Amino acid sequence: MKIIWLTVTAAVFAMAFLFAALANGDSAVAQTADTPTPEATAESSDDFGDQQLPPIEGKLKPPQFPNMDSNLNRIVQQAQTGQVSAQAAAANAPVHSGASVGVTLYITEGHTQDIWDWLEESGASPRNIGADYIEAYIPVSLLSDASQQEGVVSVRTIIPPQPAQGTVVSEGVAAHGASAWHNAGYKGQGVKIGIIDTGFEGFRGLMGTELPSTVEVRCYTEIGVFTSNLADCTDSEDSESTRKHGTAVTEAIFDIAPEATYYIANTSSWDDLIATAEWMVQQDVDVINHSVGWIWQGPGDGTSPFSNAVVVGVNTAVAGGITWVNSAGNDAKDTWFGRFSNPDFVNDGYHNFNGAVECNTVFIPELNGDEKFTAQLRWDDRWFGATRDLDLYLFDVSNLSIPVESSEDEQAGGSRHIPREILSYKPPSAGEYCLAVHHYRGFAPVWIQIQAWRGSNLEYHTIEGSIGNPAESANPGLLAVGAAGRNASVANPFNAGIIEPFSSQGPTPDGRTKPDIVGADAGQSVTYRSDRNPDGYFFGTSQASPHVAGLAALVKQRFPNYHPANITSYLKANAEARGAVPNNTWGYGFAKLPASDVATPTPGPTGTPQPTPDPSATAEPAPEPTATPEPTPQPTATPEPTPPPSSAYNIEDHACNADDLAHLDGYTLDSTFGPESYEADYTGVIEYYRSTFVADNGPTIVCLGTQYDSVANARWDSLNYSTVLQYAATAVDEIFNHEQAFVSSYIGEDTLGLLLDYEIDDSSFKSSEVIFLDAATLTVTTVRAIQSDSDDYPDISIADGIAKNIAARIIPDDTATQSSSSLLKLFGWLD
Repeated sequence: MKIIWLTVTAAVFAMAFLFAALANGDSAVAQTADTPTPEATAESSDDFGDQQLPPIEGKLKPPQFPNMDSNLNRIVQQAQTGQVSAQAAAANAPVHSGASVGVTLYITEGHTQDIWDWLEESGASPRNIGADYIEAYIPVSLLSDASQQEGVVSVRTIIPPQPAQGTVVSEGVAAHGASAWHNAGYKGQGVKIGIIDTGFEGFRGLMGTELPSTVEVRCYTEIGVFTSNLADCTDSEDSESTRKHGTAVTEAIFDIAPEATYYIANTSSWDDLIATAEWMVQQDVDVINHSVGWIWQGPGDGTSPFSNAVVVGVNTAVAGGITWVNSAGNDAKDTWFGRFSNPDFVNDGYHNFNGAVECNTVFIPELNGDEKFTAQLRWDDRWFGATRDLDLYLFDVSNLSIPVESSEDEQAGGSRHIPREILSYKPPSAGEYCLAVHHYRGFAPVWIQIQAWRGSNLEYHTIEGSIGNPAESANPGLLAVGAAGRNASVANPFNAGIIEPFSSQGPTPDGRTKPDIVGADAGQSVTYRSDRNPDGYFFGTSQASPHVAGLAALVKQRFPNYHPANITSYLKANAEARGAVPNNTWGYGFAKLPASDVATPTPGPTGTPQPTPDPSATAEPAPEPTATPEPTPQPTATPEPTPPPSSAYNIEDHACNADDLAHLDGYTLDSTFGPESYEADYTGVIEYYRSTFVADNGPTIVCLGTQYDSVANARWDSLNYSTVLQYAATAVDEIFNHEQAFVSSYIGEDTLGLLLDYEIDDSSFKSSEVIFLDAATLTVTTVRAIQSDSDDYPDISIADGIAKNIAARIIPDDTATQSSSSLLKLFGWLD
């Protein structure tokens, strides 16, 4: 396996030799409009995507039915031409039932009832109706006719949301200061909490222990159809993490507010979410958590022209007295946001992500059930009446002659034309793909924003501008919550400044600061326990958000007259600031409940602790946190660190020495290689050094230090999972399995964990490794444990413990260093 990855030339051959040596039993290991105009800072640099894409004359697949989106046109064409059966064509839609697909028809007001009646008479199944729309299941054979009915303006695919992913209590309770409030009697009694999520599998089995003993449910079995049966709150076609997502989210809130009353619902359409919000208002719910993101439904200013947009549900809830807490998203490395650029002297219309790169690479893993890779694109133009026509294409990197999927909707000034393209694709197998944006006609936009779901990081991403929907809402009763590790409180200075690298960040396209606040993730969860994740650690803004929602419930109990804006202001005002606040990484800071605001409770007539009377009983809004004045934020380039003088830098320090392995028995130094100098090429490698340690019992330990010429090159060459995997494939005979592993906390500025199962010369190997970046010296350290002819991967804690010891030596006040005895476990996939 090729894992330090020096350059695409030297490293391939050097690491191939490394694995050949191991395979032969040789212990000597050889190296192998009023919108901003953001400047994107692409976090990658590699010429893998520099190949020029084929010119496009017109649209590749002009829509036969212009008022249907590209996905529906493709489904109709597949069925009409006999490529596949109607049922197989329908299965290409994200929401489908038999030979019918889930769609939204947008209709001229006054015609909705006529269209509803026509759908029923024609064999379709209309489900939800509004003043200017209908959500329905329509047979593939009827789609074209439906689009041509009088009053039908447009027909669009329904895209379901994605999760922003007792005896066991999440570490978020202590991290957020909830323990003091619990001790004072504030545990959510009298407060009603709603959770709107994707699935609640396994919920009943945890009721009365990790979850509340009773719960009110609204479980959707199809669009517009719901029951009060808890077993219906899941979809067997979803992935396991999606089916269980709402259960894990509820578990996190329950830890913070164990005495609250709970209401849960699963939704997969916009109108069902609005109806659920209305239901929760009717039930007098006080707080809603929504650890979910939907496709973009507006220009990014917190509004939407659609009458059934998700933000309508948010506004309905807040107007009804509900504080809405939403995950900011896990898309910091899945988003590109910046100026549209087409500098080619031959104007081919393709956007250039970085230099001459026209295709932004993404690794798409194997997808299960109805899961599909989804990419969306939006740009500055009018929503309803867009005239700047852009298209979105997905290419297989092994064949850039024709895209495997595309979205080519019309933007020609029509009343329902919007500046957005969406494509969904299920690849036949895992592999490398790339996304391209093509300007077809009209004026070029100033900025574009592209985001990928269910892929493994965009090769070129900006981190900025990655807030999801409806987290980008401007409603003051909504909190958009980012994620930091559970040790991110200032009480633990080693971890206080670390945001999760995937946590979505602002600004929004209209320049507002987001997220609003940050919560803790990586807490324990019984729901996600498995052999590979025995403690059930739950990563993502999906867990950070419910922790904050639980805090909102305690605030509501403490100050019962507070309205949603009071509660959000209170939490922001009491957050632990990180730098000048608000900012686009931490918002107002790490959420914390002040112990000073809870007095010793006085038992009431029933012995139930009673809150201290609220001094703000008039429910005047709590004062907004004092903000450091700042101009409208724009994504700007982050200056690259400059390597220190050679006299202050020693590449050997970034590999491991005997002291780093002192906590492991029997290890001795076997060999070293380097320092070796390289002229920086497109991977940017300057210098390299390797040390190897062996023991009679235990995996071989290979430690590598590689200095780069920039942070961007270091991250792309050594810390991008898809790049690492691509390089590995060139250095081994066969890869049987690969997984990204996440450790308990992050070392340095960026960290990657990896497991790889491979074969060389008929010998099998398994490796576990931890890679981290010391940004101050532009050096990447890789610690790899390699086991030959083994049924199990080497324990990831071995590499993790060594990596932390190295970090303690080379990074002052290392943000994640712990004692070598505190070895860490493998936590599994990021949800």
